Amino acid sequence: MTLRRAAAIGLVAAVVALDAVEASAQAWRGLGRLDGSVTDAEGEPVAEVAVRAYLPAAAGRTEVTTDEEGEWAIGGLAGGQWELDFTKDGYVARQISVGLSEGVRPRPVRVTLERVVPAVDPNAEIADGLVRAADLMNGGRFAEARAIYLELLDKYPEAHPIHPLVARAYHGDGLIDEAIEHLRTALDADPENAAVIVLLGGILIERGDTAEGRRMLESIEADRISDPAVLVNLGITVLNQGAAAEALPWFDRAVTRSPEYPDAYYFRGVCHLQLGDTAAAVADLERFVSLAPDAPEADAARGILEGLR
Repeated sequence: MTLRRAAAIGLVAAVVALDAVEASAQAWRGLGRLDGSVTDAEGEPVAEVAVRAYLPAAAGRTEVTTDEEGEWAIGGLAGGQWELDFTKDGYVARQISVGLSEGVRPRPVRVTLERVVPAVDPNAEIADGLVRAADLMNGGRFAEARAIYLELLDKYPEAHPIHPLVARAYHGDGLIDEAIEHLRTALDADPENAAVIVLLGGILIERGDTAEGRRMLESIEADRISDPAVLVNLGITVLNQGAAAEALPWFDRAVTRSPEYPDAYYFRGVCHLQLGDTAAAVADLERFVSLAPDAPEADAARGILEGLR
């Protein structure tokens, strides 16, 4: 075989192969047509949806986009089983299969796309709710704050630290029994939580369950309470029950914890007065006036001191 003839045969083979590729690439072409529309869950048209048509039998693909009315159409298709993909950012993709016969007009393809529901970060949702509820609590709108807390608990029942906040919201409206119920729930979940024990003990005393409340408060070591205001408030709660001797240790703890905290001295001075210890009362009230000369209770302290001297 001459070199020229071999080249000619090679050229013919290449042309035949090219024709085969082009024939395969065009095998999905025909006289058929598919059309339809895309709407959302509310029945509103969805524009700019990518509609991709694929004919597996011929490895043919083509694509169009829905118009402003959510409508689309693809012509020049061969008969066969077409796979249609509908995609758009923000929507859940849909895939359907449609049989097409050339010369037979199929029914329009009506597709509904559901919007993608964004994932919710529980921590972010809880944090946002707590901030909103705190603003309401600060404004004395306890019922509204309580509604937010309870909604969060209903959605995230494992969020036990919300229960003390619900308790405070109930307590703000004078609903003592409900407050105690939520505090007990919080304590069941975290039996060593000093803040919850303190709050529950104080509210139990307020309700008249003095013995149980005191037992709870006395079970807490002083070094587990870092806020002197909490210690003072506990002392006041006990003092208001007419138990000055039992209240005194709480004020002592507050003074030991924060020697510069004025209120601890004022209420300890009042407590000493009830116990008949005038010298200790004078020392505490003088210390209070020196630390907080402009406090609302300062004039009362000065009046007590004048009466004792």
